[in-house]
Amino acid sequence: MCCLILLSVICIIGVTLFVFRSTRPKKMLDPTGRAVVVTGCDTGFGHAIAKRFDEAGFTVFAGVLYPEKAGAMKLRAEGSERLHVIHMDVTKDSQVQEAVDYVQKHLPDPDKDDVSMVSPSIFGHFRWF
Repeated sequence: MCCLILLSVICIIGVTLFVFRSTRPKKMLDPTGRAVVVTGCDTGFGHAIAKRFDEAGFTVFAGVLYPEKAGAMKLRAEGSERLHVIHMDVTKDSQVQEAVDYVQKHLPDPDKDDVSMVSPSIFGHFRWF
């Protein structure tokens, strides 16, 4: 009998939380003046997330290993003027530094240091300065 009461309470709490979370309005981040750097944009997750951020209105710096291959060409063709395809091999410090310099020169709002970095295996806020 105790287990049945406990199970009922857990179910009621679960349903209440589900209803509360699903009916709450979702906050959307205003993409104006914000930039995101995405690595690994030749194919797969990086490619898809770069397109998604571009569609959402963010300025996107899409790092590709092969700037003349199909993935990079597709991003250039399908992306808006906010999507920048940049050659970046993350294993080479010189190319990463060139990418940093490019991003700093092309930030939508240079006074903001609100740049996020997305990698197929790493998510997080990254400050360029």
